[in-house]
Amino acid sequence: MSDKRPQTRNPQQQQVRARAVSGDQALQVEAFSGLLPHPEMLKEYEAILPGAAERLLQLAEREQANRNGLEKEDQVLQKLVIGNVHRDRLTGMWVAAVLALLFGGSGIACAFQGQLAIGLTLVGATIGVVINGFLRAPKSN
Repeated sequence: MSDKRPQTRNPQQQQVRARAVSGDQALQVEAFSGLLPHPEMLKEYEAILPGAAERLLQLAEREQANRNGLEKEDQVLQKLVIGNVHRDRLTGMWVAAVLALLFGGSGIACAFQGQLAIGLTLVGATIGVVINGFLRAPKSN
């Protein structure tokens, strides 16, 4: 009986056992995939080293707990990133609104003070920047 274990980067183990019988050329292939060894192999480990099966089970439990912890951390970090992006966009919109009001109001004030060319330039530029911002805004999903 020979064991063939393909090397993969997948955290899950893949185990294949193959047996060939000469004569009628019977071939038996058994594949098993999982974090723990095949149950037959687990019995063999236990026979060779008593307590090995329990140690392997504890190792698998610790690995699963670690993986669950990492997934929870990843979810928390994703929520923080989403919150920061939302906050940054909201801040940018408020700053843009204040600047648009400031420049638009300054243009109107200049127009009423007799500086019609400067006033129209400020109001026109403000309207152009606001329209450009709306046209170039990223589309939300």
